[in-house]
Amino acid sequence: MGERLVCNQEVEGSNPFGSSGPGEAPAMKRTKNIAAAIVVLLVLIVVLQNTKAVETKLLFVSVVMPLALLLTLTLLFGFAVGVLLSDKLLGRFKRKPLAASKL
Repeated sequence: MGERLVCNQEVEGSNPFGSSGPGEAPAMKRTKNIAAAIVVLLVLIVVLQNTKAVETKLLFVSVVMPLALLLTLTLLFGFAVGVLLSDKLLGRFKRKPLAASKL
C-alpha cells in the first residue's frame, strides 16, 4: 500500500537548550567536560579547606559535624532540588491521560 518513511535526524533548533545527545560536536563535549572538571575541582578545594567542626541546628536538633560534610550535604541537596525542579519545569513529568475504564 503506502510507503512509510522513517527519519531519525533531529531538526535543528528543536532543542532550545542546545544539543546534548550523541550528535553533539566533539569540541563542545570537550568544553563541557573541562568546565565540569573545573567546577568539581573548585568545590573540592573549598570543601577540603573547611574541615573544622561546627554546630548546626536542624529543626529542633543540634548536630556537630565537620564543615566539609555540611558543605557537601548542602551541595548534594541543592543539586537534587535543582534536578527535580528542572524536570518539573521542563515538563518531563507530564500527566498521562487516564485510560477509559472498561465496564
